Amino acid sequence: LENMLNVKSPHAIKNIQIFNVLGQQVFDNDYNETELQIDLAHLSRGTYLVKAYTTDAIKRFKIVKN
Repeated sequence: LENMLNVKSPHAIKNIQIFNVLGQQVFDNDYNETELQIDLAHLSRGTYLVKAYTTDAIKRFKIVKN
């Protein structure tokens, strides 16, 4: 689905944070899963920075919502 962000990790994902290009946090949620589906329907179109905190690392990646 176009509004869903799928995140997978071999280590448990503890937290996901999403920031807009202005650095404002638009999403923050705690988890304890290795696979997630996050509904991004509430976000407007644009580029976002995702920070995924796992039990062993912090992963950063960009996503573009069309």
